[in-house]
Amino acid sequence: MTKAFALAAHNYPEMRSAYFSFPFGHLGEFESQIASVIVNRRVGDEDVIFLAPLVGPENQSLAALDGHLRRYREEPIENFRAFREAILVARMPGLIRRALWWLGLNLLPKRRARHFGTFGVTTMSPFGAKTLEVPTLWTAFLHYGMIGSEGDVPVGLAFDHRVVDGAMVGYTLMEMEQALHHQILNELKGMRGGTGATRAA
Repeated sequence: MTKAFALAAHNYPEMRSAYFSFPFGHLGEFESQIASVIVNRRVGDEDVIFLAPLVGPENQSLAALDGHLRRYREEPIENFRAFREAILVARMPGLIRRALWWLGLNLLPKRRARHFGTFGVTTMSPFGAKTLEVPTLWTAFLHYGMIGSEGDVPVGLAFDHRVVDGAMVGYTLMEMEQALHHQILNELKGMRGGTGATRAA
């Protein structure tokens, strides 16, 4: 799903843009796409949500994307700078934490892309559920459910109406569907061993 969306969104600069509130409300466009895939990891005796970055997913193979996600889910948290920094910020006092978030989201576009990505991805499919309402800090936040018996997948896209309109979102989702039926399907057929890429597709 991540690569299919990235292939579709690549054709629309608005989908890799973001709203910045300082010094006045304005839009900024990122040069490239970075997917932030939400992963759950155990830290001590707590389940913790992390943002796992995938840089330029439209240019990576499904096998490579799956390999990245496996590492994010299985290797020690200390191996990943993004995870270490997230834990460091989470341990700061609330006032400082909020200030850093505000700076990253509104004043420092390069850090915004690095720490938060240009779009988000999540799924409840491993638990047999789907997301109905998704608060988002991204211009576009992709979420999807389980694969049905007919091969259909419920897909949703939460978006920032200050940056894109509904028509643009509709075009992107239609192109995403085409990418799934063509580029992604052809890549899966061409892979040997076959099962490793489904997580990132």
